[in-house]
Amino acid sequence: MDPTITAMLIYVVIWVCLYLAGKALKAERFGFVLSPLYCMYKTTALNEWIGSLAGGSRSRVDSQEARHTSLAGASRSPVDSQGARHTGDVVGTSERSEPVSTNLSMRLRPPRLLAGKRRGLWRTLGNTGIVVGVGLMAYAIYQLGLNLFNLLFHVEAATSVQPVLPLPGLTISWESFPYLILAISLVLATHELAHGIATRVDNVPLKSAGVFIAVVLFGGFVEPDEEQLEKASNQTKMRVYAAGSFSNAALGLVVLLLFANFAATIAPFYTTNYAGVEVSGLIPGYPAEKAGLHAGDIITGVNGAPVHTIVELQRVMSGVSPGGQVTISTQRGDFQIVTEPDPKNSTRAIMGVSPIRDLITYSGRLPLLPDSLPYHLLRAEFWISIVFVSVAVINMMPLYMFDGDRFLDCLLKALGIGRTKQIRMFASSASLAILGLNFALSILRFGFIKL
Repeated sequence: MDPTITAMLIYVVIWVCLYLAGKALKAERFGFVLSPLYCMYKTTALNEWIGSLAGGSRSRVDSQEARHTSLAGASRSPVDSQGARHTGDVVGTSERSEPVSTNLSMRLRPPRLLAGKRRGLWRTLGNTGIVVGVGLMAYAIYQLGLNLFNLLFHVEAATSVQPVLPLPGLTISWESFPYLILAISLVLATHELAHGIATRVDNVPLKSAGVFIAVVLFGGFVEPDEEQLEKASNQTKMRVYAAGSFSNAALGLVVLLLFANFAATIAPFYTTNYAGVEVSGLIPGYPAEKAGLHAGDIITGVNGAPVHTIVELQRVMSGVSPGGQVTISTQRGDFQIVTEPDPKNSTRAIMGVSPIRDLITYSGRLPLLPDSLPYHLLRAEFWISIVFVSVAVINMMPLYMFDGDRFLDCLLKALGIGRTKQIRMFASSASLAILGLNFALSILRFGFIKL
């Protein structure tokens, strides 16, 4: 049996066993929600953890100070009592509690001040997220609108826009599947965590928080108290709705920078070796195919000159005239190829190898570092940057059920614009049409692309 099918069957058996065991043990009592397709775990501990990341609520910090105060056993003078009422050092304590002296109160204040500074930082980031959210919404509509125009009238300038469905073997290769799952799981977790932090920063309570696994996807979720969130100011709600996309965009750009400078980022641990140019595909009917080159061949030289990178190959080929003969050295031997003129530039000689990529290997500088680790890191960074930025942009479109729709509602109300319901319906319908037509025309023009 094929190893892939075997692995899938084993996974299904394990999943069924876990589901049946959870039902038999009544795992719902411990916060688990079980379904044939997903498993969810809810816990208040995550609510408290998210609250602590947000800086904690003021009432909680004050109550902690009150508990420390009562344990101190210090005497309380009328002056101390009056000062405590005015400064808020002790909030909600009973008459029988004995607060600490002024000196100890001063020592208890820094944690609250630090928490307040952290909350202020989150609010600043949240306000930045509002601005970025407006930009992402405008960027999404503009780019998809422009691409739709190109798909209709200038196909050569268009980009294929297709949904990424994690269906291994059908929509995505098995080789790329684990990295896509990792990227989707991380984008879900960070997106929801950002919503949770933004919610708690403005003291909107969370009903629940937890983690889940849905078939092969892992992630987290937060459920704010919608009634309390609806009562909050428009600025608070915009911070909450923009938080997920803002965090995804920021993290995606960071990972993209790491990906673009990958060799430099791993240089302290690995040596980067350029071993040639890998032929990933051939243009049918062109000289390279006729000469016997195959997809997967590694070009290591042209006319005796060594070739390590695409840049070196292009430099060597720039000195070859159309119709000239070249000797291509590969790991399978040498091939004699008579070039043809490029249809787009008759003065340029081509062989008909496309696409091509640099073949890069890595050597660990330390004995225990595996040579294959950079390859996996590179693929992971590629998919994480793509998924994070894509989700950040698409999620801010004013589509029904997307964060962008609720964000637009709050933005219109904050600007004092009326008829928000009608504007939202128009924006959602237009966005759905633009996105749907991009999907449909991309498949018609370019075919369904397997990643």
